[in-house]
Amino acid sequence: MAAELREQLLGARVQKVVQPDPLTIALELYASHTRSWLLLSAEPQRPRVYLTAEKPGRGVETPTPLLLLLRKHIEGLRLGEVTQPPGERILNFGFAGRALLGDEMVGAPGIAFRLIIEAISQYSNVILVDAENRVLDAARRINAEQNRTRVTLPHHPYVPPPAQSKRPLETASLADCQKILLEAGTGVLVWQALVAGFAGLGPLAGREIAFRATGDAKARVPSDLRELDARATRLASALAEVIGPVLDGTLRPSVARLDKAITAFAPYLLTHLGTWEPMPSLSAAADAFYRQGPRLGSVEIARRALREAIAATRSPIERKRESLLRALAGTARADSLRERGDLLLTYGTTIPRGATHCQLNGVEIDLDPRLSAIENAQSYYRRYQKAKAALREVPVLLEETELRLRYLDEVAGLAELVDSVEGIRTLRAELRPESPRAVPPKKRRPARRTESSVLRLKASDGSEILVGRSAQQNHVVTFELARPDDVWLHARGCPGAHVVLRAESSNPSSRALEEAAQIAAAYSANRTASKVTVDWTRRKLVRRLGKGTPGLVSYSGEQSLVVRPELPAVP
Repeated sequence: MAAELREQLLGARVQKVVQPDPLTIALELYASHTRSWLLLSAEPQRPRVYLTAEKPGRGVETPTPLLLLLRKHIEGLRLGEVTQPPGERILNFGFAGRALLGDEMVGAPGIAFRLIIEAISQYSNVILVDAENRVLDAARRINAEQNRTRVTLPHHPYVPPPAQSKRPLETASLADCQKILLEAGTGVLVWQALVAGFAGLGPLAGREIAFRATGDAKARVPSDLRELDARATRLASALAEVIGPVLDGTLRPSVARLDKAITAFAPYLLTHLGTWEPMPSLSAAADAFYRQGPRLGSVEIARRALREAIAATRSPIERKRESLLRALAGTARADSLRERGDLLLTYGTTIPRGATHCQLNGVEIDLDPRLSAIENAQSYYRRYQKAKAALREVPVLLEETELRLRYLDEVAGLAELVDSVEGIRTLRAELRPESPRAVPPKKRRPARRTESSVLRLKASDGSEILVGRSAQQNHVVTFELARPDDVWLHARGCPGAHVVLRAESSNPSSRALEEAAQIAAAYSANRTASKVTVDWTRRKLVRRLGKGTPGLVSYSGEQSLVVRPELPAVP
């Protein structure tokens, strides 16, 4: 896509900027008497960047700070460069205040602003950066509590995502394919080994390469070394066949269809998906794929409504947090307020009425000229008492607010995992704030309904595995259904399901534990990663956080497993 956009857009002037939704930006670009719309979206489940044939609609009612900054700084500039870090799903669009005159660029040199799209699943973002590499704003603001190493907030320096520790595709060789298969181990799917071994290679490309090499997109790594070497040779050839044209710019874009619906698109021929057809450009393929009405359907409509509800719920809570932080900062002045009151009481007789300020013992004190010195002192004491009260109450309120925001993040993450309208409605119902009732409603049994919807699976050794797929289900699985010595699992550092492995003995089998960890990874926000770290501990070491935030927990005594997110073939 970077090569295609460079070929078509370099030198184009930004005519207009619109925002179809909070995580999507569209730029109208004009070059060679042609208008094009460049769409960049940071939606967690389908981050994307491509040229679209039609003008995107304006989806946000109130312009966001990012949209206002883009209109202020980017409109009227020309696209001077499109760059991509090797092997990363990141594109940098550099805009310069220069004009294309014939074959020459004239005007002020240098890139003035960069618009960066990081299309990396749940961490996707669209970020505006100035010439000094400072963040002006982003579609998703990330603070230090969310990511200590990559703060993405206005006035902070832009820090790119850490580079992948994988082999580069540009230098892929037969020896690389052999090492990758050996490192993966017998029985692992070949496409998963390729994705884990090469930077910039996704599951779709991995399956296509495996299919061209073996005739089976789900082929596995063989145990026989001779067969492994032969398979590595075929993989190296198929890899060069698929990736070579992409690297040198001779793309062959295509889409795959199933019952007339487009199921996938790629810059190469999708031979492993059966019915496929070529496309004139990669953007045309992407545009056709994302414009399909049936793909949205009722599930996506419900999901979008839930996202909007979460955003609407989050906004006042964030304002409350900012107010509490200001109040907490103000409590640091409490001692100085009392000191000023004491000084005014001590030296009040020396201060003339109507003074606006004075200096006592080297301390500058502002005064209300309408009040006497004693009345000013009393005013300072009242402010001191208010600050002391805030010092007691604000930290508790701030902790409750932070928990509520964390709970909303958890619900937002779970919303992307649900694949049914009913599941999304369940999350939407849990999102409603609790309100006190004078008379509790009769015949309500929400716990039983929630328990009935908990997913129950069997491990290969017959052990029962419980999976919560909403915040309330997570609470039920962990604190109502699990026993103290059951094994509790959760993907580390991201929203996801609480998984419980019933412990029929003090030490569950390593196979059952791995299967439960794979399920926890598959039902987490990191499920698209090749490997996920899953923490596990005994249920008795898990503690609930907050009263109105089901599913938020802390835990201790944990151990970790690194697994591939998949649902094992368990009975």
